[in-house]
Amino acid sequence: MAEATEKLDYIDALRGIAIIGVVIVHVGKEIGLTGLDWHLAYFGQRGVQLFFIVSAFTLCRSADRARTVSWSGFFIRRFFRIVPMFYLAILLNFALYRCGVTRDFSLKGALAAMVFLNGFSMSQIMQGAIGGWTVADEANFYMVFPLIYTCFRSLRSLLWLCLGLALIVLSISIKMALVHNDVVRNAYYMFLWPPIEAPVFLLGLIAHRTLNLGWVEGLSPAQSGVLSAVLLAVAGAIFVGIFPSTNENLYPCSIGLCLAVLAIALRPWPVFVNRFTRFTGRISYSVYLLHFYAVMLVAGGGGYFTNTAHPAALRFGLALLAVMLITWPACTLTQRYIEAPCIALGKHLAAAASTEAG
Repeated sequence: MAEATEKLDYIDALRGIAIIGVVIVHVGKEIGLTGLDWHLAYFGQRGVQLFFIVSAFTLCRSADRARTVSWSGFFIRRFFRIVPMFYLAILLNFALYRCGVTRDFSLKGALAAMVFLNGFSMSQIMQGAIGGWTVADEANFYMVFPLIYTCFRSLRSLLWLCLGLALIVLSISIKMALVHNDVVRNAYYMFLWPPIEAPVFLLGLIAHRTLNLGWVEGLSPAQSGVLSAVLLAVAGAIFVGIFPSTNENLYPCSIGLCLAVLAIALRPWPVFVNRFTRFTGRISYSVYLLHFYAVMLVAGGGGYFTNTAHPAALRFGLALLAVMLITWPACTLTQRYIEAPCIALGKHLAAAASTEAG
């Protein structure tokens, strides 16, 4: 039980680190950071890729623990995990759009988002919930996860799948994005659409398979600590080498994140796995969907946060603190009273479906 709790702790912490990164980049953008300050804040954008990796990693752990995998139950649990809060975010965005608070809302795009198809349209991917493109991508990955998990059981097969898919998708993306030299098209094909992010999701499966190798499982605590430190050093070198982060270095950065996940799985260093990151990870889904409004509230009114006459670091720090003080308490409530009951309902319905199928 203690081992299971520890494993859950580092997974929660990784989610927490991911959402903190995402909040950082959105705060930095809204208050108008520039130069080195912006490049440092922009690295938080890679929290999205960390989410995808951790998601795949967690799905594999859950499937491995199950004596018999009910894929109908899997989809039921996933539905009740993401849909209720996602639909609430869409309704909130619509209400605020009608009140003139948010800038853009398309009914067609919202309907596409509700069935997770907006990710395949450049004009609709940002519709529905603000930032909901990641939810659409994640839902698309859920659809193919059972096939990948079942058919690609070895680490070698997953590595070949990831490499082959990355080469194919990247060649298409470069042709569609960079040749046309358009900012919106570049962002869509090099960062947003589901196929370009699919190899990142596969890295989560690769991380899981790697940890299940016999020699890794047989490491002593001291050996695990040394290997973890080495992996963190390599990940850090990758991050430094690709700085400043751009859409074009999506895959190298994601490889670095995968190594960091492996490192923290081997040794949950307190600087990464602590009470704050664990708590933040537990409310991370609500934080992702709702923090945009806190950012708009804090930075949208102008004043100190957007006044470039003040030191950028101080403006950013105070704005980030303000956003967190608004978002974290609100999301604690949505996690407790919306997410948790819906997750429990999904588990109950999935168990009932599995029993009937049996």
